[in-house]
Amino acid sequence: MYTASSSVSAPPRSLHPRPAAAGSGPYLDPARPAAAVLGVGRTRRVPGLGTQPLSGRIDLSGPQGAQLRTAIASVHRICPEFAPVQVLRRSGRSVLLVGTTGRSTAVAKCLLDHSSIWAERIRHEIAAYRSFVRHRPPVRVPRLIAADPDNCTLVIERMPGRVAALQRHPAEAPPRADIRAALGAICRLNAWRPPAGTFDAP
Repeated sequence: MYTASSSVSAPPRSLHPRPAAAGSGPYLDPARPAAAVLGVGRTRRVPGLGTQPLSGRIDLSGPQGAQLRTAIASVHRICPEFAPVQVLRRSGRSVLLVGTTGRSTAVAKCLLDHSSIWAERIRHEIAAYRSFVRHRPPVRVPRLIAADPDNCTLVIERMPGRVAALQRHPAEAPPRADIRAALGAICRLNAWRPPAGTFDAP
């Protein structure tokens, strides 16, 4: 149903940060003019959902393929109907797989590094999604489909839309509409009062 001319797989990310090129960090390059006219010289993003259609084939060959097979098996234990389609992101610690569950699109997160610090983090994340089922937040959040805290595996709905920025410290400011939407969501979350202790860190 979903085919591509070549296999789709995300390369593993290095655990060591690469030195940033001049002008690529969150601060302005001293050589750049400080007062640029807003919107000049930048390509505008077209409004829309922004979610790319699912396509591709997961490469399960080699040692990285063995890791993916183990991750997919962990997902199938808790969500047998999950059909993986694409590797969304992979690092030394975890892998994110995009796939389908019935007619819905889902994202599966599997821990590769089961050291205690990372296992506790994903268990805390799973606990947060379970809390969202009992206490709905005032903003749209992905629906929990399945979770296994013991094997550090999580399957959630893939929400339509686009990210405001792909980096924690973007070099370019996101569009004003995206900033307004993000600030509005933050304000609604700040006014939310879930039961005490719901999101306490372990």
